[in-house]
Amino acid sequence: MTRLARKKGYELVYVESTGTNAFYIKKDILDNLKVKFYNQGNINQLYRYPTFGKK
Repeated sequence: MTRLARKKGYELVYVESTGTNAFYIKKDILDNLKVKFYNQGNINQLYRYPTFGKK
C-alpha cells in the first residue's frame, strides 16, 4: 500500500494504535507544512500489527 501511495504522490504519516487505519498526505502539501510528523514515511517505525478482535 505504501509503495502505491508513494507512486501516487502520497506519504505515510501515521498508523493508529490498533493498526487498522493508515493515514497518508499528499507529498506536495507535506513539503509546504512547517511541521513534520514523527517517523514520517518510515513504514518500519509506523506500522503496528492489528490488534482488533484480541481480548
